[in-house]
Amino acid sequence: MENQIKNKDIVGIDSSISLIKKYIVDVNTDDLISVLEALKADAKNEELLLSLRSALDDLGPYQGAVLNYAPYVIILLSNDILDNRELM
Repeated sequence: MENQIKNKDIVGIDSSISLIKKYIVDVNTDDLISVLEALKADAKNEELLLSLRSALDDLGPYQGAVLNYAPYVIILLSNDILDNRELM
C-alpha cells in the first residue's frame, strides 16, 4: 500500500511540474520546480513541505495560477497541515 501511495505522489508531482512549466511562463518557478522534484523522492519530508510552502508564497499573485494548473500542490500542502496539526 505504501508503494501505491508513493507512486501516486510521483505521478501527481510529475504532472504538476509539467503543467507549471507549460502554462506559467511569466514568472520564475525554478525554486518551486526544484522543491517538487525533491518531493518525488520523499513526499512526506517536513522540511521539503515547508520549502514548498515558502516557494509558493514567493510567487505572490502567481500562487493562484500554480494552484489552478497544478492542484496536486494543494494535496501535498493539505496533507502536511493534517499530518502536523495539534490536538486541542
